[in-house]
Amino acid sequence: MTLDMILIGLAIALHPLPVMALILLLSTDKGLRKGLVFVLARLACLVLVIACVLLFTDGSPPKRHSVPSTAALAAKLALGVGLILYGAYKRRKESRPREESAWLGKLRNASGWSAAGMAVLLQPWGMVAAGP
Repeated sequence: MTLDMILIGLAIALHPLPVMALILLLSTDKGLRKGLVFVLARLACLVLVIACVLLFTDGSPPKRHSVPSTAALAAKLALGVGLILYGAYKRRKESRPREESAWLGKLRNASGWSAAGMAVLLQPWGMVAAGP
């Protein structure tokens, strides 16, 4: 159980999307400020998740070898199938020639609130939910 938690924590810490977003934010105008806001928002989000887990579980771990409900298994299956279909759609769309992306120009003029929003949206929520 402890090894599982360590591996999940390591996967959350090394998730590549937030790191790439932070590097892109640091390369923009006033990047240091945006990067600091990004990191602080990410930490605040993780603290909020930990507080919610402690609030809802009263600090006690789940029972050992408890079986997930049928609804939880169905939700995982639906999420997996949806992600596979989305990946196939994006792969087909990527094969077409693309124009220069406009999001990079928008990122250059992003505000601190945008950086904070990116930190929340780029959390690996699946791994965060698996952790507790």
